[in-house]
Amino acid sequence: MGKSTHSDGSDCLEGVQRVPLGFDACCAWLEARTLACEFDIRIECRGQDWVICVPDGGSSGLVIRWCPSCGARLDSTQR
Repeated sequence: MGKSTHSDGSDCLEGVQRVPLGFDACCAWLEARTLACEFDIRIECRGQDWVICVPDGGSSGLVIRWCPSCGARLDSTQR
């Protein structure tokens, strides 16, 4: 099965996680958001920051420190 693409031809990130090695989600909601398309509510780890992605065609995002669903602290070094 090949990569999914959007109607504009860009690659879709649905099913692709960008998280620290050994990541263990605090809840099912966060796990699903780390696998979501960037045009949905997508959360990923960028360097030391957890980010809610903004689908503007660039790398914009809102840095978060806590899970929006269960309130657990998000740590980029979590194992």
